[in-house]
Amino acid sequence: TNKNSLCTMTKKVSSLINTDTTQESHQNSNQKNSTILSEGRPPIKIPYENHLKVLAPMVRVNKLPFRMMCQEYGADVVFSEELIDRALLACKRTVNHQLGLAEYLNKKGEAVFQSHPDERNLVLQIGTPNSELALKVAKHVYMDYDAIDLNCGCPKNFSIKGQMGVSLLKPDSRERLKDILSTLVRNLDKPVTVKIRLLEKMSDTLDLVRMIQDTGVSAITVHARHIDQRPREPAHLDQLPLIKQIATVPIIANGDCFAYTDFDKILEQTKCDSVMIARGALYNASIFQPDVVAPCNIAKEWIQRSQEYNCKISHVKYSVRRMFEQHPKKYPFNALAFKLENWQQFEEIFNNWEVKIQENADTTASNDRPTKKQRLS
Repeated sequence: TNKNSLCTMTKKVSSLINTDTTQESHQNSNQKNSTILSEGRPPIKIPYENHLKVLAPMVRVNKLPFRMMCQEYGADVVFSEELIDRALLACKRTVNHQLGLAEYLNKKGEAVFQSHPDERNLVLQIGTPNSELALKVAKHVYMDYDAIDLNCGCPKNFSIKGQMGVSLLKPDSRERLKDILSTLVRNLDKPVTVKIRLLEKMSDTLDLVRMIQDTGVSAITVHARHIDQRPREPAHLDQLPLIKQIATVPIIANGDCFAYTDFDKILEQTKCDSVMIARGALYNASIFQPDVVAPCNIAKEWIQRSQEYNCKISHVKYSVRRMFEQHPKKYPFNALAFKLENWQQFEEIFNNWEVKIQENADTTASNDRPTKKQRLS
């Protein structure tokens, strides 16, 4: 009896200690988050040379809920979507104490950018045409990112007309590109990186990389496609080892990573330092870990988090439609999306699919890789 009483007492004491430890850990976490929100993120170094898995910037997709999901599934670095300098500069920073995050609200009260203290290695990607605006926006949002990236890879007309994106890669824009990066590096104590594309001639690409790394950037992401190539066309990953040979900063490979196993394959093929994942993560955010999660469950989680963080339902519609674009028969989301008007209707769709569709990890992984026909379409 005494022995049983002693065991019971020991369990109670152990339970109390564990509870106290959990509460203390929770309090410490809250205190840390509160400090970050009030004082900003302290400068850190992101070790791009350590074979990191990087979430690529994707417009309308890389909102806070998606970034946090990818991080929890194993992403080492998460990029924001590309945000235009003037749009961010027109926003006012506020702290949403209820949600425990920082928000940059436009004149309509809509969140253009949200940053949560729990996000690790958060990179703000900006679209900008000159160093003056670049530095202004870098300082304006300084408290809420760990690194800043200049988008020189977007081939859309909007970017080109605004002298942003791939227009910065043109020979007559090189001095402007150099000025933007040098200005950011000189005035910030946080990492500055840049995302580029391959030029038509490899010699021109190598000259571009040499010029960029001389500005003092911390890393260069190379999207292994030429400026006029569409995403569905195969990436020229075979050209990246030539870039790595002359690089003095970490090179991040970007292109055609559609499964967890592709990560090591790309590192081996390209000899690059890290890998950036775009559509592979969009199709299934659990790509960053070996165990694949069923797409229906990913979609449900995405929707629930988006609702929690007050995201626009139109952005979620767009993102989830893109997520299932490879499987129009298996997941007929596009046909249903136009009828969706509230979050409950979203959840009902995926609850029904979850019952009907039994998937295993192997099937999901193989189906999430685009076929040759899909890549070339």
